[in-house]
Amino acid sequence: MRFVTVSTKALSGWMRRVRDCDPLQVIFGSAHISLPSLVHLRADDRIVPYGARVSVRKRRLPYHLSRFLRWRAIHALVTRLFALGLVLLISGAASAQESKSQPGGRDHIVNDHGGWASYFANVNDKLASIALDLDLRGQAPVKSKPHLLWVWVYLRSPKPNGLSDNTEFDALAAIEDKLVQALGSACHAVQAGRITSNGRREFYFYGADGINFDASVSLVLNDFPQYRYDSGSQDDPQWTHYLNVLYPSEEDCEKIKNSDVLAVLMKHGDTLEAVRDVHHWIYFHTVAQRQHYALKAKELGYKIEGETEREGGQPHPFGLQITRDQGVTPAQIDSAVIELFRLAKQFDADYDGWEAAVVPSPKK
Repeated sequence: MRFVTVSTKALSGWMRRVRDCDPLQVIFGSAHISLPSLVHLRADDRIVPYGARVSVRKRRLPYHLSRFLRWRAIHALVTRLFALGLVLLISGAASAQESKSQPGGRDHIVNDHGGWASYFANVNDKLASIALDLDLRGQAPVKSKPHLLWVWVYLRSPKPNGLSDNTEFDALAAIEDKLVQALGSACHAVQAGRITSNGRREFYFYGADGINFDASVSLVLNDFPQYRYDSGSQDDPQWTHYLNVLYPSEEDCEKIKNSDVLAVLMKHGDTLEAVRDVHHWIYFHTVAQRQHYALKAKELGYKIEGETEREGGQPHPFGLQITRDQGVTPAQIDSAVIELFRLAKQFDADYDGWEAAVVPSPKK
């Protein structure tokens, strides 16, 4: 059986408890929201459940060769750490020198290739498609980029719901690429995100200043005379627009995670329409909370698959696995997950994700 799982740790622990210790074949390995991540796995590896961990069984090397490679790896690691220390020492000296010439010192370096995600929401009572760089959340607010810079480009042929259609994809993408390059150079700006809603595409940046902002925007949009636009800037040292408007709510974060898993399912030929068992994992502070949640879940049509208990002083040690047959289209899975997520909030519980088998479309 092929599985896409967002709770690898819990799944392996459950397999151990039911004495199912046969290896699982890895169909794919990539970074996603499972714990631990399966990024290091490759096709044809074998996953062996062991306690609450996942280990990879590979062919053993002869002892003398294994020992030689181990010492070689240690030597390489020490060499790299020494080199890294030199780099940090040099960069630290450079940072200290720069902090003397620039009041306030130096901020964290913004990742130019962050993890972007998109989701749908209502903005000013209008349907909106929001895309943003999630990696900026760990750095916000960046002191050296206190100015919010925005450019609104009005769509030429918006859909009835106010979103863009495919006919403008290339032009809007070209405008965005040129704005990123121009404002990065002129204003030391980083793109925070964009919103498509109410017949326009809104681009948002945070920059060191706005001195050359208007001129840079004008130069870019002059190459696209078919588009009307507005632009402006304002002080936002706390990055309020990014944190309160662009950044997703807890429920929207769950929808983003759902989209990631659905993308993997579709990559393996799943149309998402077939009804299948969908397993959910929730963790609680107390056994009583778990029992009350289980009763509510049964009323929603779920079956109780199992109960677990995590070790190591976890804040939510008491686990519950529930299952229901359903399709996994975006609307169906979002509805189910948000319902369980909200129910978990009522019991101060931690909703940990869901898993489902891949159901490939039949070959014609």
